[in-house]
Amino acid sequence: MTEPKVEIVKEIGHCRHVVHVLLREPVLAVDCEGIQLGADGPLTLVQVGTFSGDVYLFDLHENKQLLTEGRLQKLLESSEIVKVYIYM
Repeated sequence: MTEPKVEIVKEIGHCRHVVHVLLREPVLAVDCEGIQLGADGPLTLVQVGTFSGDVYLFDLHENKQLLTEGRLQKLLESSEIVKVYIYM
């Protein structure tokens, strides 16, 4: 059994690769962080976890283009994947 991995994603190419991998998962855990997160507050971090324990931290504070050019938005909006959102 391999150790779960934790990756910080900041570059568009890396993001596209990770999204491609995650689009094959049936279920993902998702958590979003931001500054005064809401209609007007910016989203700064998206955390995505897999059933096997891998965790990907998408740093939107560093690179907002991860959502569009990195295709993270496609992953989050996919109706093919069940997303379990974590609220605290």
